[in-house]
Amino acid sequence: MRFIITLLPTLIAALGASTARACEVCQADQPKIVSAFTHGTGPSGPADYIPPALMVLVMAYAIARTFTCFRRSTDRPHQTIKRSILAAETK
Repeated sequence: MRFIITLLPTLIAALGASTARACEVCQADQPKIVSAFTHGTGPSGPADYIPPALMVLVMAYAIARTFTCFRRSTDRPHQTIKRSILAAETK
């Protein structure tokens, strides 16, 4: 929970930053789907949308798996590495 409380303001600041928005000239030259947040020339065809879409899918999967691992930790308190080292030192 502490991680989410720390991460939320950072995400809001990053997503709301005015530097992440395209200027008015670039907005006019871009396709409608990416006009608000890209600069320069837009995608030249449908194939240009595939790599970013794949990156979004991979990142969504990685984030989902990370939170799943955080939620279902298989470590038991008596099986941690710290406990095994301390137990070996006391013998």
